[in-house]
Amino acid sequence: MKTEKKKRIITLILPLVVLFLFIGLFVGSSINRSLLRKELTEMRENTAKEGNAARLSEIEKRNKTIDFIIGRDKETELLIKELKKQ
Repeated sequence: MKTEKKKRIITLILPLVVLFLFIGLFVGSSINRSLLRKELTEMRENTAKEGNAARLSEIEKRNKTIDFIIGRDKETELLIKELKKQ
């Protein structure tokens, strides 16, 4: 009886947990990307702030990580390029 319960946990619950974690990775990345876009648009509007270069490099690193997880986004890359030219 106990071995049947262990098998049930392994065959049912463990795959569901892995599935939820996998979905959470994509959902979290897409939320993070939208926050990156919001931060980039704020930077574009307020170009007089100090430390934009360091902030932009940190955003680029975070964007590369998100690109690896869910793929590239042209809009975000265009915003980064536009801010680099300023």
